[in-house]
Amino acid sequence: MNIDFTVKKIAKIFNGKIIGDNEVTIKGIGTIENANKGDITFLSNAKYINYLDKTNASAVIIDNSLTIPKKYKPTLIKVTNAYESFAILLTEINKANKLMAGLSNAAKKNNINMHYTFSGGMFGFFFTDNSSINNFKDVCNCDKAMFEKFFKLMLSKGIYFAPSLFEAGFISSKHSEKDISYTIKS
Repeated sequence: MNIDFTVKKIAKIFNGKIIGDNEVTIKGIGTIENANKGDITFLSNAKYINYLDKTNASAVIIDNSLTIPKKYKPTLIKVTNAYESFAILLTEINKANKLMAGLSNAAKKNNINMHYTFSGGMFGFFFTDNSSINNFKDVCNCDKAMFEKFFKLMLSKGIYFAPSLFEAGFISSKHSEKDISYTIKS
């Protein structure tokens, strides 16, 4: 899973209090026992508190009610309910993936070649039969006419994408599952 959020951005999603480095970049998700550097996990049960010193996670979402030991490694995000906050984070991460995968599937059904990328809530998509987009030249070789047609069709349905194939799109907590489904169906 490709996340690429800072702890600061994650904490803002559910109004968490950061203890540690708020610029740590999170790239994945793991359990407290098996997380790797760059992963985020959560801790809501006191019986696992000793893992704060053992986990390789870079950040842990932790319940306010838990007593933090003197010795621990990761950056902490203190919240009212760690389990609920982690679930919210998972929902946010999956939105861009759901949108891009849905649009890609719709394109395939209509025999349109499309390639997409996403990282956290940021995404990009290109009408091309290339399996990757790596630079400006690759973007220049995409189907600009198809992008323009797509952009105008979506705009006519009240869906606002960036007006240029050279720009990234962003999805936020304000975009609902209903918004994503409507966009895919359009």
